[in-house]
Amino acid sequence: MLEFIEYNDTNRYLSGIYCITNTVDNRIYIGSTQCFKRRFTEHLKDFTENTHNNKHLNNFVNKYGIDNIKFNVVKLVEIDKLLETEQYYLDTYINFDKDFNICKIAGTPPNYNRSLSEKEIVYIAKLYNSGKSCCQISEILFNHRNQRSKIAKITKGESYSEYKDLFNYRKYNQTGRKFKQKTKNKIGSANKGSKVLSEQNKVFIKENLTNISVRKIAKVLNKSKSTVAYYIKNNIKDGL
Repeated sequence: MLEFIEYNDTNRYLSGIYCITNTVDNRIYIGSTQCFKRRFTEHLKDFTENTHNNKHLNNFVNKYGIDNIKFNVVKLVEIDKLLETEQYYLDTYINFDKDFNICKIAGTPPNYNRSLSEKEIVYIAKLYNSGKSCCQISEILFNHRNQRSKIAKITKGESYSEYKDLFNYRKYNQTGRKFKQKTKNKIGSANKGSKVLSEQNKVFIKENLTNISVRKIAKVLNKSKSTVAYYIKNNIKDGL
């Protein structure tokens, strides 16, 4: 039998395994998350908007109401062990003929190849136009980022073209994105001196360009590939 950990201010931002139970029958849903608070909020939002990608859970909430479900913390797990641990709990505790879980393999979004409804396309447009990236939308809609290319095709009108006018096309960049000071320091340290090539660097590039790829040269010099490529294009005739 599953044992639960009290969900509190101490663990709400931690990663691990969670379980959704209900007060009507014995069916459960088991999942994993990098942040309990964020994942529980996403579930509640999807239930409220009737857009949850798990049809069993969505139908249950539509029938019995959101007050009849409860979120429970099962186990605190490091992020790199989440899928492995989730798979153990799926194999051990879930009856796929009875419980809410659809996917038997941890990390696989349910029905990701299905056609999307008009309501879902409108929801994607709303998220995209509010500044969400295709990765973020994929995670919100499918609980997995591996469908980001599918979202990108929709936003560009390459698929579901009849809805392309819903999307305000934008070229994604980092402008306006807010970072914590700790992140800013890391970015600064990583970029420090990366755009400046010393004379020694330039000599190394000229001597090794015909034998080593630009990517490897950049790695050896601890410079960005674009910095090395720019120097080659503008300072070495015909790239030789």
